[in-house]
This record gives sequence, C-alpha cells and structure tokens, in this order.
Amino acid sequence: MKRKEYLPVIILLVVIFTATPMAIRAQMKIGQYLDEAPFRTWNTLGISSGRILGMGNVRFAMPSDVSAALVNPALLTEYPKLTFSVSGSINNASIYQYGIVNTGVLFSQEGNLFARQFLFDQAGLTFNWNEWGLGINFGALETYIRPSALYEEEWRGSPYYTMEYLQKGLLHNLNFSLAKRISSFLSIGVGINSVFGNWEKSVVEHWPRFGRRITDKKSQNFKGIFFNAGFMFHLNEKWLLSAIIRSPFTKKGDARSLLRYEDPTGNADIQIQADAQNTYNMPLVIGVGTSYSFSERFRAGADIGFFNWSKYTLRYFDEDFDRSFKNIIKVNAGLEYFNFITLFRKRIKTFLRTGLIYDPQPIQDPDSQYLYLTLGTGFRLGKFSLDIGMMIGKEYGSGNGLFAQKSIITATYEYD
Repeated sequence: MKRKEYLPVIILLVVIFTATPMAIRAQMKIGQYLDEAPFRTWNTLGISSGRILGMGNVRFAMPSDVSAALVNPALLTEYPKLTFSVSGSINNASIYQYGIVNTGVLFSQEGNLFARQFLFDQAGLTFNWNEWGLGINFGALETYIRPSALYEEEWRGSPYYTMEYLQKGLLHNLNFSLAKRISSFLSIGVGINSVFGNWEKSVVEHWPRFGRRITDKKSQNFKGIFFNAGFMFHLNEKWLLSAIIRSPFTKKGDARSLLRYEDPTGNADIQIQADAQNTYNMPLVIGVGTSYSFSERFRAGADIGFFNWSKYTLRYFDEDFDRSFKNIIKVNAGLEYFNFITLFRKRIKTFLRTGLIYDPQPIQDPDSQYLYLTLGTGFRLGKFSLDIGMMIGKEYGSGNGLFAQKSIITATYEYD
C-alpha cells in the first residue's frame, strides 16, 4: 500500500472523521463495496449447495436438496422421508474500492486486491411423511470480509509509521420450514428465518518510535426475523412451475464505536465511545421458476427473481443514509445430466451440471453486474451422495474488471 503524499498533515483528521458517518459521504463512489455490502454480491437469497450451484444456482422449482427449501419451502414435499446434508465453501473475489482503500486515504499499487474465505455454509435436515414436509437449516447467509490493508513507513531503517485497515463479519440464518402437498397439482410451503451475526471494522495508526496509537473501531451484533413462502405447481410429470416470496425485514445492529488516542510519552489515553441501534431495511424478494425433464436423465431449470432494492434504507450511528438503490432482476438457468457407471461391482449414479447466472447489482452509479458460468459434478452411491459446484464470474460496469468465484462441496444422506 502507498499513502498519498499530501495526506501527512491531515491524516489524523481523516481518521477521526471516519469515526462518524460523515466520512462515508466524503469518500469517492465505491460501487458495490459499501461497508455494509455482502462479499461478492448484494443479492443474497437462501444458501446454495454443491448441487444447486453447479446448475446455475437454480432453486425456485428444482427439488435438488435440503438447502433449496430456504428459498422455496414447497419443495419439501418432493424429498425422501429423511434427508440430511452439510456443505462447505471457498469464496474468492477481487475488490478495488472499499473502506479507506482507493477512496481517498490509501491506494493500492497492485490495482485490484483479493480476498478468500473458507466457510461452513450449511447443515440441514428434512422429514417427509403423509404429504407433509418439515425442514430445519442453519448456515452462513452473508459474509462481510474485506482484504486487509497495511501501509508502512520507515525512518533511518526503522519502522516510523503504520496504518492498518481490517473488516470482517458474518451473518447466520436459522430456518424452520413446513410444507403440504394440497393435491396432485399444488404444494405450498412457508418458512420462518432468524438471522444473527456480527460485523467489525477498524483503522489503526501507530508510531512505534513514540508508542503513539490512534484506533478507530466500529462493531455491531446483528439480529432480525423474516418469512419466506413458496408454491409448487405440478403441471405434469415432467414440468414444474413455482412462485416464491421473501418478506421485507429489518436487520438490526446493536452497534458500538470506539475512537482512542494513546500517547505514553504524554501519559495520555483518551477514549470516545458511542452506542447506537443501526437498522438495515432489507428488500422484498419475489420470483418465479420452472424446471422441465426432457428425459429420465436430462433436465433443465430457470429462475427469475425481483429484488426491491429501491426500498432499501440504512440508519447508521443515528444518521439516515440515502443509498438510492435501483430494483433489479436476477436470472439463473441450468442443465443437469446423469448417467450410471459400474465401479468395483457397485452401480454409481454420476452427474454433470452447468449453468449461467446474470447478477446485476443495485448501485446506480456505476451500473454494475456480474455474469457467471457454473459447472458441477457429483455421484450417488446407495443412500449417500457427494456433489461439487463451482461458479466463475466477472463484473462489468465499474471499469475495474472485478473477478469472483465460489466453490461448494456438499455431502448428503437420503433415506426413503
């Protein structure tokens, strides 16, 4: 990292200002990576699995596995008597502008910076009996990680000044879903979701020679509740249609801010603390989806989701912010083919999957969107299956050519 040469005199003022929401207004436009932005994309809906991700993340009308019920609980009526699954993932993305990086204080000589995160994504269990379905899911809904940034200065070969920026956070989702097959034509389902987690950001300046330190730290603990529901229409044995809805909800953050100045030479330790109730009014999401089986071994699906981001509002440390987001439509499409092979006298069901995702972001300026290609494979042996899905995408519109990638591996046990 480099520091701009005209900043030494005003650096202390900049750091102090970052302790207040006014600093956000003073920054350059930073596209999708505002402080509260989820890592990689704003459009989070449910939690994916290896099966789902490999097939273009199609979930509205695709009864693939346990995690699909987080989006459309009506799918529970299509599952075996008992299903259990666990998933883990690797998230990768490049970021250019965020926090104080490339927005007026620090700038990167390398251009885009890169972050990677390993996550336990999801664990879920479903039961199906007498046309009723019940699902329980827990997992990571959003992550707020950013690449760490460090600037260092030396004087006569010794450390003189450092500035370090850190941000991390995670939002969990606990879901309970119930579904009923009303007739051979219609299934319905509803879910209740509790979200909770934490977020933390800090800027620390240090003068090792003198022992001086300035710390600007913010943190918050999230909580919120929302509902989701779905309908599944069985047009015939091959063709399914669906509709889903996620309620708008308020994600609350019990927040704390700390600005601290430490100077051992002057015997000074000055602390300014503040508490606040942050609120994030999350948007309504509605969508329609379809899946069609061309044969016993080949099927396709597609989803169209509407995110009502124009209603998104933020209250951050007692100040309201107008994000002026736009509504967006996200499109997912995918294909799946399976075959059988014999290995060590065992008949194994194997899968190949692919898909496309069009994922526009809600920020109006710049007009930014991601386009992803997805690939997946897997196998099933008896009651056990293992699936791997991957998506690789590039962002268009910001001029920074951001890259994003995610891989998920899911293990599933099914008993019927």
